[in-house]
This record gives sequence, structure tokens and C-alpha cells, in this order.
Amino acid sequence: MNMSSLNSRPMNGAVGYRRCTSLSTHSKYFICFVSSIVQSSSSECRSITESTSSRTRNSFDVIKEGLLSGDESSNVILVQWTRGASGFYFQSVANCRVVATQIALLIKYLVNERNARPEMFHLIGFSLGAHISGYVGKLVPNLGQITALDTARPYFDGVAPTARLDTYDASYIESYHTDSDIGSVAAFGDVDIYFNGGNRQPGCDHQIFDTALNDGILDGLFETLSCDHKRALDYYADFIVTANGACKPIAYRCESWDKFMSGLCWMCGQRIAAHSTSARIDGNLHIKLHSFRNTFNDKSGHLKFSTQSMASMVISNDRPLDEIRKIDIYIDYRRSAGNKTNEFYINSIQLIPLNIVDDK
Repeated sequence: MNMSSLNSRPMNGAVGYRRCTSLSTHSKYFICFVSSIVQSSSSECRSITESTSSRTRNSFDVIKEGLLSGDESSNVILVQWTRGASGFYFQSVANCRVVATQIALLIKYLVNERNARPEMFHLIGFSLGAHISGYVGKLVPNLGQITALDTARPYFDGVAPTARLDTYDASYIESYHTDSDIGSVAAFGDVDIYFNGGNRQPGCDHQIFDTALNDGILDGLFETLSCDHKRALDYYADFIVTANGACKPIAYRCESWDKFMSGLCWMCGQRIAAHSTSARIDGNLHIKLHSFRNTFNDKSGHLKFSTQSMASMVISNDRPLDEIRKIDIYIDYRRSAGNKTNEFYINSIQLIPLNIVDDK
């Protein structure tokens, strides 16, 4: 599809901004009235661009509060484009350039009138918001950083770099991948982090049944289709919280998910800090996340095997890895009438720092 043709019907209405600081957390401002937004342009300014669904607002609130608690001197601006994102998807795609243009005008105003610098800005965009952040970077040279949370894929596959998020849109780009259907698997960033290979996140398998019982079939279907996609928001929100605490998730540098799962890249994991500017990393990183449902936590559990089948298990322990000296495995072999094989192979046992997420 020709991306330029989508811009023939731009959205109506202004883009809204809400400046969130410890002094003013509920004031809402629009682009035509920016005086209250730019009072503190000497601090690093982070802009969070929302996507099309109001269901993501809880994660945005966590991200906002996490950024503020980590550095109260930062300016955090929420970009609200509800009117432009609430129609058909193809029209929302067209509106991305309009939103980006207005954000770029705001940044240029801060640079020209309030002594801000482009490298002070950190844009955080989910889904379409990631492409909006890229468009802003094309309009504002030397933009500091972009965090792309599962960058939207539909209508952006195979298009020119000028029509989507690109590696050169900011001085540093980190990209999170959680859904290979709705989100893009392309490596857009200086660092690309793939969670479970960029697909099938913990807790999303049975979402439709649980949600349908509470909110109806349509909402259940929507939550199921978008669950993996929205996990990028959930993970980043969790990373923001853990960045201010003691626990930080660990990712491993690897060329591909297949090599990662084959055990070829499980050494020297990299701790991930969501908004760190002092220890930037690059390359393709992979994180394996496990649901509590599939994990034995220092308790006796049973896993049944059938003929010509394979299975894996994860056993977590809160003891330091260097204290573990021996692992014993006991196999209770119970032969049935239809099972005549007595061969059992253990492919590998690995001791690694493990990321575990709650089964939401």
C-alpha cells in the first residue's frame, strides 16, 4: 500500500499533552498552549506516545510513575491522540504523521525558545506510537533516544525506511518484540530484545475464556488477539519498576532464537535497565520468560511422558547459583501395556539466572 495515499484524510482535532511531574500530575495541556509544559526544559524530557487502545492506560500510568520516581527532575509528557487513534486502523496509520509533526513542533519550540537540546528527549512509543516516534526523529535531527514497544507491523511491512521507524531516527533506539503477528520482528534498533522469540508470551493462551466470562465474547477475543502485543507494555512497565529496585531482568546476546533455545548463548547475560542512559547495549538480545503455571518451585511435581514425546521443565530456586553443587534426577518408570520402550534421554541441564513473570 502507498503510505502517502493514506494521508489524504488527516485527523480532526488537536493532539493533547499532559505534563506529569511531582508538582503537576493532573494538568492537561494542548499544543496551542505550551507555556506550562516548558517551564523546566533544563531537565531530560521523556515523551510517552499512546497507541489505539484505552486498555493500555494502566501500563502507561505505571511507566509514568516509574519515570518520575526514578528521577523527579525529569519532565514526562503524555501525548494523547485518542481522536486520531479511535477510528479504523488504516486511518490511524495515516494520522501517525500528523501526530509526529505536532510533537516535532513542540520539541523544536523547546529547543529554540527554552534552551533544550534534541539529545535530551526520550520518546517511548507502543505499537503505532513507535512509528510516530520514528517520524519525530526524522523531523528532529539528533533526537536522543527512542524506545519502541512491539512496533506495529500491519501496513508497515516492506515499506521504505522513510515510511516507518528506522535505526537512524534517534541517537539510540531500543526495540522490544513480543508478537510476531501484530508487531514487527525486524531489527529496528541499536538493541533489539526478543521475549520468547518475539511471540507467545506467558499468560496469553487462555485469555479469551477468562475475559469472555467477565466482559463478554468480543472483549475476550480482542484481549486474546492483542495479549502478546500488549505484553511489551507490561514488560517495560515492570522494567521501569525493577530499574528503581534491586531485581533486574537478564537477556542474552544471540544471533537467533533457535540458537538461543539450543543452549548456545546462555553465558554472560546482560541485565536490562529500562531507561538507563549510562550503560547502553547493542545487538540482538533474547529473554526467556516462564509462567508460574509451568514451573516447579522447590516443590515435588510430576511430569508424565508418553512414547516419542519431548518435554521440558523449569525448576526455580532462590539460592545463589554458586551454592548449587549437585543435581539429582529421579525417574519413576511405570510401564504400561501400550508402552514398550524403556529409553529415556536427558538432553541438557542448565543453571542460569531465570526471569519469571506472573501468569496474568
